[in-house]
Amino acid sequence: MIKFIDILNEIGEGNANSYPYTSLYFDASGIFKFITDSNLKYKLTLSIKINALEIEFGIDTGNLNDHSETNRGELFKVMATIFKIVFNYVKDHSEIKYIRWNPKQKENRLDNIKPNQRDELYKKYILKYIPNAKIFTSGGTTFAQIKDND
Repeated sequence: MIKFIDILNEIGEGNANSYPYTSLYFDASGIFKFITDSNLKYKLTLSIKINALEIEFGIDTGNLNDHSETNRGELFKVMATIFKIVFNYVKDHSEIKYIRWNPKQKENRLDNIKPNQRDELYKKYILKYIPNAKIFTSGGTTFAQIKDND
């Protein structure tokens, strides 16, 4: 079983390669797809809402709300792919000042006391690439302010 400290160590090392991906762009959004080494298909949707980039991703089952755990040992490469896409997208859209996501708790979670491991993982990736980001949560949505408001 992968422990959270192992995830943080992997992020710190930054040694995970990314998967090749395909992209389809619209006015203020993009859809990105990639396939893992175990043939698991992922879909990442990025959309700009005002000055925030909203991130949604999951297994490509036709249901973007599928946040199933896969436990196939591909976490680091999947995350490297997602964040490579996100940060390239942010570079191309100067209007983005925030990145936002809705982290999902494990479905069998009985308490809300412990931090959401997925959310903590996403925060660590954001802070690795944008160390000055200001992270906060509002209404179950996590935000990373990556640029100052003018």
